[in-house]
Amino acid sequence: MAPKHHQGSIAWPLTFLHLGGYISLLVTSGCQNSVGQQPMDTSDLLVKIANLESSLDRFEFWLTFATALLILGLILVCGFEIREAIATLKKEWSWKPLYVIAGGILITVGVAAELALQFFASSQQTALRKANHAVVAAFQKEAADARERASNAEEHTAQIEKDEAQLRKDTEDERLARVKIEERVAWRKLDPKAQSEIALHLSRFAKEPVLIAYNPNDMEALSFASDIAATLHAAEWEVAIAEPVAVQSLREEPAAFGANRPLSTGVLVWRSDDEVSRKAATALVEQLSLRGFDATISPEQKGLLALYPTSTRVVLTVAHKPNGAQGEFKLKAHKTNNH
Repeated sequence: MAPKHHQGSIAWPLTFLHLGGYISLLVTSGCQNSVGQQPMDTSDLLVKIANLESSLDRFEFWLTFATALLILGLILVCGFEIREAIATLKKEWSWKPLYVIAGGILITVGVAAELALQFFASSQQTALRKANHAVVAAFQKEAADARERASNAEEHTAQIEKDEAQLRKDTEDERLARVKIEERVAWRKLDPKAQSEIALHLSRFAKEPVLIAYNPNDMEALSFASDIAATLHAAEWEVAIAEPVAVQSLREEPAAFGANRPLSTGVLVWRSDDEVSRKAATALVEQLSLRGFDATISPEQKGLLALYPTSTRVVLTVAHKPNGAQGEFKLKAHKTNNH
């Protein structure tokens, strides 16, 4: 029979085997808990994962090493027990030596299989981590590409909005420039409302004779002279139109360059010496000026008094249109400049 002190010699390797499994469980759960403690930034989380994987690799190495030591110990212990059991069985038949032999072989093979499975599982786990890293890297690249595309789209949208704003500004500037040109070249005109208002102010000088002259070669002056004539007629002035003369006076000899007087512009008004005519001429100039037209009392027009002479008279010449806007356009420009 086998000595009594060998009866429990196979039990202590099982205790170490259970202890190794418990340590492996603690390592795995500890790693899981450390990852899920609190939310982190992506970069910090990646560093944390790398550190945990490094620690896990070390623990797996030492666990494999410990398991290998356990197998070696089982081989030594069980080999001795099996040899004694075989020797006992040769001397005397008994089931106990068979149990010792079978148990030692099963325990040794089981622990060796656990070591092999642990080795293959570790390899699969390493491959899985690499695959996960590849997936995470792919997702990170896709996210970076998406952010870059979004950034480019935002820049493109901003550039489009900037171009549209510039186009609107250019269009508005062009429109304003065109309006200013149209205002500068627009003909002088008294619309029906203006004619009615001026006629109302000048109706107190009813029956006042007025002679209107213009240059027939200037169609704009002709049109404005017609408006003034209609206005004064509505005020019940006695309106007469001077016979058109294209050139009022010619020099007998050529003049030197720059000796000619500047071309007259605006509405030039004169009157006879009586008080009523003076007031009527002044009132006419004021009404035209209030509506943005260049009008002035001009003694140079006194020569018109000799045409169809009467005892009292107001005379006026509608000369060329001054440079720049006239009428409501001139008033609007002055208002804009004052603001």
